[in-house]
Amino acid sequence: MLKAYRYRLYPTKSQAPLLEQTLEMCRWVYNDTLALRKKAWEQEQHSISLYETNKILTQWKKERPDLRTTRSKPGSLSGSSECPDAR
Repeated sequence: MLKAYRYRLYPTKSQAPLLEQTLEMCRWVYNDTLALRKKAWEQEQHSISLYETNKILTQWKKERPDLRTTRSKPGSLSGSSECPDAR
């Protein structure tokens, strides 16, 4: 049996921008990773592994400094099946 929990967050004024930034980075990583996986499958019938995804995320962090300011766990989970859809 599946259970669902619903939580309501009440961030302070100083926490709200950081929370929004973290969620935006998760959405960006999830959507771009999904696009890469889809493109690889459609063009080459090649499935990108979680290991390859993490290597790509490391490269993105070098290219985009704002990704480095976000906590590492949400970013890496965005590209895996452990993170819920972050659309």
